Amino acid sequence: MSLSHRNLVFPLNAILAADLLAGADRVLVPLPLHHVYPFVVGMLLPLTMGLPIVTPQSLTGPQLLRAIREGAVTAVLGVPRLFEALCSGIEARAEAAGPFAALLFEASLSLSRWLRRRFGLRLGKLLLRPVHQQLGPPLRLMACGGAALASELAWKLEALLGGFGPQGNKTATGEKKKQSYGCNGGSYVRN
Repeated sequence: MSLSHRNLVFPLNAILAADLLAGADRVLVPLPLHHVYPFVVGMLLPLTMGLPIVTPQSLTGPQLLRAIREGAVTAVLGVPRLFEALCSGIEARAEAAGPFAALLFEASLSLSRWLRRRFGLRLGKLLLRPVHQQLGPPLRLMACGGAALASELAWKLEALLGGFGPQGNKTATGEKKKQSYGCNGGSYVRN
C-alpha cells in the first residue's frame, strides 16, 4: 500500500479534532519512525502542534522511565510491548529497593487494582505515590496502538498510573470500539 498525503493527513486531523494533546504537552516517542503509526502520531502530530518530542536512549524499562522523568513527558506513544517494558522497569526498581519495598509495592499495586475493579476507585496515584514521584507527575496520557492492549496489562497500568482500565471507547475518528482499553480522565480517548 502506498501512502499518500491524504493518508497521512486524515489521522492527524482526526486526532487534532479529538483534542488529545495540548500546547504544553511533551511527547515520548520510543518507537521506530520508519513505521507509519509512530511516524504519523509520534512525529508529525507533535510537529504539527509545535510540541517537543522526547526519545529514550534505548527501549529498556529503566531507560523509558529515565526519559519520562528527565524529559518531563506528559504523553507516551507506545505499543503493548513498550508498556510491558515500562511496567517491568517500575517493578525492577521496586525489587532493587529491597525485599520490604518490593512487598509493599506489590501489596499497594494489588490493593489499587482491587479497589479499581471492585469499586471503580482510582487510587493508584495515592497508593503508589513514590512511583509517581519518580516517574514524573506530569505524565497524563498514554496512547497504545499497533496491537490490542491485553486486559491484564491494562489493569496493571490502571493500578500503577491511575488512569487505565477496560472500557468501551471511541477511536480518534469517533468510531465506537468494544473490548478496547484506554484511559479516562487524563485520557487518550474521549467517551
